[in-house]
Amino acid sequence: MSQETERPGLFKLFITSLLLSLFAFGGGSTIIAMAKRKYVDDLKWISEKEIMDRITLAQAVPGATTINTSILLGYYFRGVKGALVCAFATAIPPVIIIAAVTGIYMVIRSNTIVMNAMKGMRAGAAALVASVIISLIWNLFKKKNWLMTALFVTVFVVIQFVRISTYLILLAGLLVGIIYAIVVAVKAKKGGIDDLR
Repeated sequence: MSQETERPGLFKLFITSLLLSLFAFGGGSTIIAMAKRKYVDDLKWISEKEIMDRITLAQAVPGATTINTSILLGYYFRGVKGALVCAFATAIPPVIIIAAVTGIYMVIRSNTIVMNAMKGMRAGAAALVASVIISLIWNLFKKKNWLMTALFVTVFVVIQFVRISTYLILLAGLLVGIIYAIVVAVKAKKGGIDDLR
């Protein structure tokens, strides 16, 4: 691990993952933002680059982003046992809540208080996701990583205004990343700059 801290124990990993999942209203994007804030900013268990690498991989493979992210982070912290503990802890709250809500959904769906509470939670989740996005963009500008900044802007525009498959966007991003890595490696081998940032 890159941080100067001890590896978290399995119990602490379980509790942290459980609480993140319990309060991650708004879907996978919300838990990504919360995980970054908890693991990077508060606990300092992992660097921002390392967590974003794992989140990117979690989004690129099949399955729920929330569970995928938990498995990758759990594995990073404590190996296979950590992956299993984090996956189990992350799955508990939604399973219980969905089972409970399913039984009473017909009753609460017309309740004004419940509906307004849900809107409030969605607004809070959106603000949390936006704060992480702004932080990532700011880091790109600080590092003067113009290629990745351009890629971010391009993908954002494409997603907003062009009807194109998410898979094609991910594949294009993968291709750009591979080319970027090759160019950096060639430059370094020739004694040029170490990075294009």
